[in-house]
Amino acid sequence: MAAVHFPDWGSALESDMKLSESERTAFKITIRWFLSHCKRNGVGADIEQARAFVVNAQAEKQPKDWVLQRWKEAINWFFRNAPKEKRKDTGCREAANGSNGCESPETEYKAELKAGRQTCAAARSRGPEAQPARMADSEPEWRLKAVRMARIRSYSYRTEKAYLQWLSRFASYWKTQDLEALGENEIKLYLDHLAVKEKVSGGTQRLALNALVFFYRDTLKRELGDFSDYKKASTGKRIPVVLSVEEIRRLFAELNPHVALMAHLQYGAGLRVSELVRLRIKDVDFEQKQVIVRGGKGDKDRTTLLPESLVPRLKAQQTEARKLYEKDRKDRVAGVWLPEALARKFRHGGERWEWFWFWPAAGLAEDPRSPGTVRRHHVAAKVYQAAISRAAREAGIPKRVTSHVLRHSFATHLLSSGTDLCRIQELLGHTELETTRIYLHVDNNRKTTSPADSL
Repeated sequence: MAAVHFPDWGSALESDMKLSESERTAFKITIRWFLSHCKRNGVGADIEQARAFVVNAQAEKQPKDWVLQRWKEAINWFFRNAPKEKRKDTGCREAANGSNGCESPETEYKAELKAGRQTCAAARSRGPEAQPARMADSEPEWRLKAVRMARIRSYSYRTEKAYLQWLSRFASYWKTQDLEALGENEIKLYLDHLAVKEKVSGGTQRLALNALVFFYRDTLKRELGDFSDYKKASTGKRIPVVLSVEEIRRLFAELNPHVALMAHLQYGAGLRVSELVRLRIKDVDFEQKQVIVRGGKGDKDRTTLLPESLVPRLKAQQTEARKLYEKDRKDRVAGVWLPEALARKFRHGGERWEWFWFWPAAGLAEDPRSPGTVRRHHVAAKVYQAAISRAAREAGIPKRVTSHVLRHSFATHLLSSGTDLCRIQELLGHTELETTRIYLHVDNNRKTTSPADSL
């Protein structure tokens, strides 16, 4: 397969707001490494060389499973974003400075992807020239089955990625890709390993268990026996990190205006970061002074507070989003992503203003679930989270600050101001009141005076 000229891959990578800062840095290192491999061997940067590079790098470095996966993601990004037109120049003469790229798969194969026939068997049956740039032919059968079931069940992309990562770690632990040959005993031993050797938390172990049960029970339709006697990882109670009002002011002062507005809304409405970035235009109700969370944790809807002090700035943000929306409609960009059931019901719903993202990304990117479809996504959660952590360091706040701390602070400050615990439970979307009661431990108004203070 011929290589293509991709002189600006570095700029394209830097402008891909769907990736976090750490991902862009890691991708840049891997792509330069791959292109140097091409130059040393005097060959074009094509799909076959990508496969050879991964095999050689794996044998040489013996990386952990997640590191190998990151290398593959970087190379997949490179091929996916390379110019589509064919070029006669197939060399890698400028690989040392990262100026070459590689061609995407043939038009015929791309048509198959759009038709939803992305399977290993189909790719192999069409011959070597029809192999995908995403190296799908090298993906194990279990991965394709798991992806198919996750999408049938309309799992979020985040859940799908998490389950695939745990299944990949499970396969790596047993040194096999034939997961169907494993069963209850191997699952039990792996869960024991996580608790005893890796010393993961109870929540992490439960996530691994959920991924394995999803694969064997839901995907393979296999009835699992009793393996409940596995070693349970310890689950201790942790007091959440909470910022004072003054610390929140200092944090916001270190953020650029756009991110500061997002952070202000997260704090003022008690949103999870996923709920914040996935807000759509119709979800911010200025008339009723409320924010509507659609499909929150547990696939539940709820309403929460809309701070009146933010209304003018939020309306200005809506105006900026409208400019991108109109530009996309003028350029005939595919509509924003909708859940599959809604996409079938409203065929052009993604092109309507009310479904547009409230926090749209600056650039366009390929839809990871619809190869070949380029659309506008919302702001990447990882980019926002990194900005919050960086601002906390610059503000000199001596706490481990993540974006979720703003949600903890929202609940704690409401409790301190006298808001009923049940009302806070509703605003946060907690199923059990016991989950909300943890904020009683950090409510300053309920603290008992130390006897040392009376001396």
